[in-house]
Amino acid sequence: MPNSNLYVAHSTNRYIDPDEAHTQVQQNKMFHLAMEHSAIGLALLDPEGRWLKVNPALCQMVGYTKRELLKTDFQTITHPDDLKADLDIISRLLAGEMETYSLHKRYYHKNGHIIWALLTVSLARDEDHQPLYFIAQIQDRTQQYVTKERLEQAHAEIQKFTAKLSHDIRSPLSSSLRLLDFVDRDLGEGDVERARETMDIVRNQIDQLYSLTNDILEIRKTQVAEEPCTDVDLKALVEGTINKFSYLDKANKVAIYQSLDYTQPLYTKRNYIISIVENLLSNAIKYQDLEEDQPYVSIECFEEGQRVVFQVSDNGLGIKERYHGRVFDMFQRFHGHVPQGSGLGLYLIKKSVQAIGGTIDYIPLEKGSRFKLSIPKGK
Repeated sequence: MPNSNLYVAHSTNRYIDPDEAHTQVQQNKMFHLAMEHSAIGLALLDPEGRWLKVNPALCQMVGYTKRELLKTDFQTITHPDDLKADLDIISRLLAGEMETYSLHKRYYHKNGHIIWALLTVSLARDEDHQPLYFIAQIQDRTQQYVTKERLEQAHAEIQKFTAKLSHDIRSPLSSSLRLLDFVDRDLGEGDVERARETMDIVRNQIDQLYSLTNDILEIRKTQVAEEPCTDVDLKALVEGTINKFSYLDKANKVAIYQSLDYTQPLYTKRNYIISIVENLLSNAIKYQDLEEDQPYVSIECFEEGQRVVFQVSDNGLGIKERYHGRVFDMFQRFHGHVPQGSGLGLYLIKKSVQAIGGTIDYIPLEKGSRFKLSIPKGK
């Protein structure tokens, strides 16, 4: 693997005999071949950080052509939070306080996403010990960081699930068992009415447990399931979802408006997009404001660059500002007077959105809420 000992001939004023010149030519050829065929990113940079020479692996890693990179410097594509540390170490390298350094840092891909990399840099100097150029090795570590983040997130989720399940499953089950004893007693005393009232409480608790269990299973599915992409007719999906929820108590009170300007099939994971659309629409119906004279749900779909935006807006209860920072967190409920849910609905939406390579934003309205889903067009 190429390293800081790679040699590149540079012009000097001293006499070079033919044999030495031939050796330098051969070394330059070897250096060029090593750079061109290296599996990791290699580059030469001047003391100001401008790219002098870059190899194909580096270009592929950051998404720029050689010509594009050579017009800029490493500062331009470095994440701003990592730039100061990088520049501080470079200053020490130029001052002769160290011969080489390694640093984990982030670069911006040309498309805008972040690349994690392991950067190793050394400095070539001339015979007078003056800086000539930096030699940089850049190894893509994005996948390792993504895997690490997922493991850390999974660990945190397990801890939350454990604590939540201990309370939200054991407590209702224990309570339901005690209530069934009361039902048995009431029936034995001939008090059928009170037994029915108690059974309604038991039924409500079991419904909550079913909702929680179902959402947990859905979340688990988004973590482990590998689903191929296929063409999805979004208009048909929206129509089917509206019909599916027409039975809900509040469905007949809300007007639903559609503006689906993007009508091409989406090439995405069918089950995930179904889960997202169904959850967004059911929430918009469930959390409408009963005091509103004209409750509505607005559904839009349009192109935005190379992505498709699916947007659901309503004039319902909305979400109070103090909750905006944790809208998509697990076990969050924002309307205590609405029948109990699992508190996992929006979290489940977020996990499904991530599974299809999209993003979702909550946009508070003056009256109500808007959820903006942005996903790749696909093919």
